[in-house]
Amino acid sequence: MKIAYLSFFLLGCTFHSDAQVGIGTTTPNSTLEVRGSLSTGYRTFTANTTALITDNVLVYTGTTAVTLTLPTAASIAGRSYQIKNASLTGPTPAVTIVPSASQKIDGLTNWSLTGLYQTVTLVSDGANWNIVSFLPTSSSISWSQTGNSNINAATNFLGTTDDKQMIFKSNNQPYLEFGRRQTLGLTQTYTDYTDNNEKVTYIRSALQFEAAGADFYKPKMYTDANGNFRVKGSSAGTDFFEFGSTGSSNSGGFEFIIGDDGDEPMVFKSFHHVNGMSEIMRLQSGRMAVGSNAFNATNPEKLLIDAGVTSSYNLMTGKGSIDNYLQINVQNRSSGTSASSDLVATADNGTETSNYIDMGVNSSAYNSTAIPILNGANNTYLYGAGNDLTVGNLGNNKPLIFFTTPNATQANAAERMRITGAGNVGIRNTAPNSTLSVNGSVSVAVRSGTGDYSITATDYVVINTGGAVVFTLPAATSCAGRIYRILNHGTGSITLSQAVRLSSALTGSVLSNAAGDNSVDIISDGTEWRRINN
Repeated sequence: MKIAYLSFFLLGCTFHSDAQVGIGTTTPNSTLEVRGSLSTGYRTFTANTTALITDNVLVYTGTTAVTLTLPTAASIAGRSYQIKNASLTGPTPAVTIVPSASQKIDGLTNWSLTGLYQTVTLVSDGANWNIVSFLPTSSSISWSQTGNSNINAATNFLGTTDDKQMIFKSNNQPYLEFGRRQTLGLTQTYTDYTDNNEKVTYIRSALQFEAAGADFYKPKMYTDANGNFRVKGSSAGTDFFEFGSTGSSNSGGFEFIIGDDGDEPMVFKSFHHVNGMSEIMRLQSGRMAVGSNAFNATNPEKLLIDAGVTSSYNLMTGKGSIDNYLQINVQNRSSGTSASSDLVATADNGTETSNYIDMGVNSSAYNSTAIPILNGANNTYLYGAGNDLTVGNLGNNKPLIFFTTPNATQANAAERMRITGAGNVGIRNTAPNSTLSVNGSVSVAVRSGTGDYSITATDYVVINTGGAVVFTLPAATSCAGRIYRILNHGTGSITLSQAVRLSSALTGSVLSNAAGDNSVDIISDGTEWRRINN
């Protein structure tokens, strides 16, 4: 029977004298030429296994990771194996191929098939195993460089199925990587960088966007040599904006830039689903507006706050906590002759010249006669330019106190006058018990002269040093409570324009120059003048 089989095989073979064997052909052109199908050893496996001499194609169809051990490469130079991972379990379990003893596979201690349909062809060189070909995936689901169609988004994707980063390169340089934070080597001990399993897209280049309408500054995101992250983009065709971190050597910051011509605004807006869009803040050319974009055309504000129609009486509030004074400071750094620093409140009908109140301080070289009483270097002032100027204290029964400092030491500031809650005025008296209480000397107006004279509201003591004269008194009805002291130190008498009541039934209008009868104190009761001294 064996002889019969051999004879049958030999009938189908042709042998040439140069050792060429042909099967299915009488004219072989190679050492072995087969004109027809070829069958080799094919085996599937689901657990750890060893490649046998009878194997050629080994296909894994199991559900868990396995190891396939190769026979020794020694003495079997030219033997080849095709090994494929066809497991349909997800994620795909790995098939790890290991050589015998200390042999290598392309210089490696092992080779793994970790993706569905990954296939490797190995051949022995008599000492180690070499990879002849490696197919990452079956050609039926590979991605074409010229585009793909009929893609199933549920199963087809571009990426890895094991815990390896996916890298996009150009010119052999990495530009984009995907993976877990730990896989990418990006885990750090800093807050927000500690999650090994965080999914991370790692961009290793600048990111620029298409902007057909941008003439100069194309939008881009990038980092600089100091590690600063920046965003730069186009605005209105020829302008640009930029923002991001800045600085170096642990001296960092954050900045916003808008410009090209220098007057481009930086605008912040809010959107209400009923009222639509509204501007809430604007920064422009060193100016800031909150609630408005209508800067004064002639004198544009550095800070403009417009609350508009509002139910809140708080326009601006400053708060803090410090064991010292907490201030709002206005300083004009000019030392010009007209320079001053002012806080001004203006009425609804106020202008630059009317209906306002002003508190301020002059510059160190102030010399202006625009308001002469305010003239003087470093003079301070409080005045109004409207109707009444009211100064007071609304504290319950609390005084209004005035003080000055006799020298440069502020601790020596001393009270000079107070108006109590009851309305008493004390001058150098902290507890006045009368409407006016003066703790010290009193200086009054004194006029001394000759000739006739009309006494005015600015007079108090009036002295005649000449001959006979006439003193004209103001109408008593015009100055109730006013007091005058009239002295006659002249050579003639003083005749008053109005009679003075000396007693209930006696009036007089002549003041002699005789000693003991040459002075008179008079007061208006609102109807007539009355003598109040003996």
